[in-house]
This record gives sequence, C-alpha cells and structure tokens, in this order.
Amino acid sequence: MLFRSSHPAVTNDAVFVPLADGRMQIFDASTKGNRTQTMMSKGGGFNPPTVTGNVVAWGTDRGVLSVAPVDNMNRVMYRLKVGSALDAPATSKGNLMFAASQDGFIYTFDKNRGSMVWSSSIGEHCSQSPYPIGDYLFVVTEENHLFKFDARNGVTAPGWEKHRSEEHTSELQSHSDLVCRL
Repeated sequence: MLFRSSHPAVTNDAVFVPLADGRMQIFDASTKGNRTQTMMSKGGGFNPPTVTGNVVAWGTDRGVLSVAPVDNMNRVMYRLKVGSALDAPATSKGNLMFAASQDGFIYTFDKNRGSMVWSSSIGEHCSQSPYPIGDYLFVVTEENHLFKFDARNGVTAPGWEKHRSEEHTSELQSHSDLVCRL
C-alpha cells in the first residue's frame, strides 16, 4: 500500500509521487503507469516534488533534498543534507536551485552538479519556498519578514538589510560536507 503525502509532480513522461516514508514513486506515463520505479530518501516527503529542466527534487522532514534525473528513474544524482526540515518545495531558475529550511537557512546550489553556490542564515523559520525573480531571490518567513538576496551570490540586496540582525548576516560558507554524491 502506498501512503502518499503530497501532491505529485507531472511531466510528459512520468508522474512523481512523494510518499510519507521518504520514497519517491515514479509512474511511467508511456506505459499508462504499468511500469514504476522507486527512489529512496531519508525522512518523509510532505511537499510536492519540483521538476525543472532535466531534474526532479524532493525534500523531507529530516532535512534531505534528493535530486534525480527525470530521464533515468533508477538513480538519485545527489542529496543535500541540511540542519532541519525542508517545509516547502525547492524552486529553480536557470542552473540554480533554491531551498529553505525550517531553521532559517537558505541554500543555493547548482542543480546539475550538486555543488553548493551559497547559503545564508536569516535566523527565522522558513516554511515557504524561496522565489527567484529576475536576478533576486525573495524569502518570506513565518514572522512575515521579506528578505531579498542576489540569487547568484547570496548578498542581501541594497536597502534590504533592515530585517537582518548582526548574528544572522549572510555568509558565504563552504558546504562540501552537505552534498552526498551517489
């Protein structure tokens, strides 16, 4: 029995269904769902997966974002492990993918290579997806604060520093330990 936990994502070729136990059930649309594959991740998948370009990504309540190619339903390309739950679907623009964690961190990584581009702590609970618009990334927190970052490097946009405290300034960090290549 499948225990679906969120809405599926659909492409012309497949339907991606996140399950409460962290599995992603993939139904092949060309066989009318008769052929399926399953990919695993740690934790429950309670958000819709994000399909963008050639990848599908899904986050879990254990802070794992798994990324897999949409044209190969047999493998996960890499996993991003963060400090807390990913309460909202990842978003994407160009080669960049963005994720926000419950503990107030924003993560930006190259969706094809899995390499971390930048991360930043805003110090507030993020339960909504970050929104890339133009060259910027907008983040709304549970405290109803709006943050604006340069999407390419994580620098707070000029004039938007007022919501940031000294202890939660944007820092470019090395996160090579966060990405697990498979």
